[in-house]
Amino acid sequence: MAKKMIRPLHSEADYDVALNEIERYFENEPKPGAPEADRFDLLALIIEDYERKRWPIEPPDTIDAIRYRITVTVHQTIVNSGSTTSRRPPALAFRLAAAFDFHRQLVLDGTHAEYDRIDVLKLSQCSVRS
Repeated sequence: MAKKMIRPLHSEADYDVALNEIERYFENEPKPGAPEADRFDLLALIIEDYERKRWPIEPPDTIDAIRYRITVTVHQTIVNSGSTTSRRPPALAFRLAAAFDFHRQLVLDGTHAEYDRIDVLKLSQCSVRS
């Protein structure tokens, strides 16, 4: 059976056909170096290219990325401690998250020029209200 030539994806229909074709390789993985493995690699490349162009993922906002990292660190600390009752997560992480939220709000309000000299570490020492 002759295989259809792999072409760039230009429509949702092309994308669906490529997904259906690559799906069978997940169930029966081709051996490296075989023509089927090359076809699999090409299909993966054109699917990735189409998805990147069709549904681009914007880089996160800097503050959101920092907040996410703080959240993950706190979560990992809780999980690694083995108990959520005997050990509390580090309060500094919560204070830092509050400080970043405060600074971000200043930037969004347009009042950040007055507060350019705020030291994030000093902000991290402020109390956190729930």
